[in-house]
Amino acid sequence: LRERLEGEINVLKEQINSAHSNAEHLQNRKKNVLDEIEGKNKDKEGILADKDDIDKQVQEITRSRDEIKQRLEEVQNSIEDLNNSIEAGKNTIIGELNQRATIKSKMGRFDSMMENINIRKAELNSRILRARTDEAERSESIKQLEDSFADISNELRTMIEQEAAMEKELGEIREKLTKTDQKLRETQNNYHQEKSKLEAISNLTERYEGYGNSIRKVMEQKESNRGIIGVVADIVKVEKKYEIAIETALGGNIQNIVTDDEDTAKKMIEYLKKNKLGRATFLPLTSIENPQEFKTPEVLEEKGVIGMACDLVTTEKRYKNVAKAMLGRIVVIDNIDNAVKIARKYDYGIRMVTIEGELLVPGGAISGGAFKNNSNLLGRRREMDELEAKVKQYLKEIDKLLNSIEETKELRSKKRFELEQIKSDLQDEFIHQNTARLNIITAREKM
Repeated sequence: LRERLEGEINVLKEQINSAHSNAEHLQNRKKNVLDEIEGKNKDKEGILADKDDIDKQVQEITRSRDEIKQRLEEVQNSIEDLNNSIEAGKNTIIGELNQRATIKSKMGRFDSMMENINIRKAELNSRILRARTDEAERSESIKQLEDSFADISNELRTMIEQEAAMEKELGEIREKLTKTDQKLRETQNNYHQEKSKLEAISNLTERYEGYGNSIRKVMEQKESNRGIIGVVADIVKVEKKYEIAIETALGGNIQNIVTDDEDTAKKMIEYLKKNKLGRATFLPLTSIENPQEFKTPEVLEEKGVIGMACDLVTTEKRYKNVAKAMLGRIVVIDNIDNAVKIARKYDYGIRMVTIEGELLVPGGAISGGAFKNNSNLLGRRREMDELEAKVKQYLKEIDKLLNSIEETKELRSKKRFELEQIKSDLQDEFIHQNTARLNIITAREKM
């Protein structure tokens, strides 16, 4: 019984201790809640003060809005009045144009009447002259009329030839416009094709497709961390003929990430570790200020040697040490036969790469075979530059073609106007010819 009672006593003691702990916890909780209530009340006062300011601003904005609405209505009314005035002006212009056309028509009839009167007058004068002159004078008059008729006929033939030449020229202009339009469409198609390719490659470059997941994750932090410069493939450029050799020489180093300093590299390594994103190699500019020099410069005089790999790439001045650190001890050779000869001569102590991508490392190992470079990390930037140049060139050609089309259209309009003028002059000349023919007939009848 004593043991059971002692056990119950122990249980009750535990409950007492627990109650004390709960009471202390609740007391602390109460204090925290009271502090929080006090803080919320202070926030409330601040919010209410802000609300008063905002209410004042809303009233001011509402007043400004009403004023602007009133001004808008006044402007719209003014616009409506101006539109009504414009319509009235248009109707007046149309009436004046109709009146001008009527006057021109009357003038044409008056000119014809005047011409007929002049012809009649000439006929009367001819009758008077013929009555006073002899047959020879009449014959001379007829001859002059015939000469005038011949001159008019010759002029007509010339004008008809001009009309035909103008029609032919207009046909050539139309053909030129058709060809230019076709060339414009072809150029626009080429532009859109190259632009689509450029956008696709740009998207791949921006997303760092072809790089390891850890590399992409680090490069996603570039905007927020200015110390990240980019991967090695971003900062070096190389001619197309050396791309395979340089990418082989770089190997996995092509995905190394260049940073401003060691602190940025450490920060990114911690980021990769914390998020379990894999590994990456960093090249802080401050830690590669003195890359090692190539210790066997005499090899550059050997047959087949193109040069040091670091000398075949171009980069900004501040990244020269990065290129030298990655490529400064690798020699580029034209073919594997010469590379093997050089390796033997220098006891297999030189790292070399051929244009076709064979790699010879110190110790005698040779790597080679069919080169598969699906990612084309080095060539991607070059291809982007080439596509950008093509896109710009196509844009220039499009502008040039559009200007040419516009100029040709202007020329076509000018030629059409000239052709209409020639046709109008031709009609007048036909009238003159008919008049001259009537004069000859009349003169012969009078003779």
